[in-house]
Amino acid sequence: MEENILVLEVSKADAEHLKRMPFLETSIRIGADESEFFNLLFETMETDKIKAYFKDGSLSIAVPKDLYSNWISSNDHCLEEIQAAGMKEELKITIEKRF
Repeated sequence: MEENILVLEVSKADAEHLKRMPFLETSIRIGADESEFFNLLFETMETDKIKAYFKDGSLSIAVPKDLYSNWISSNDHCLEEIQAAGMKEELKITIEKRF
């Protein structure tokens, strides 16, 4: 199994939502207990590259606005970025279209 990989799938409905709003937020349940969840925030913004960060119980994935706009209307299947994660590790971020 690959270590430190994050894959986000974008549906047609997600893509339509992101045309109107710069972000999409949802909760991801990770256990049976009501308190076992985290928030996922996917946002398009003025930034230099794709990046992920975790803060206050939320996992955020930011994508440059122009990169996202060009990608979503293209035939390309995915976007990828590798960012530093800790002292020696890396996090591979993959965003895939599901339409």
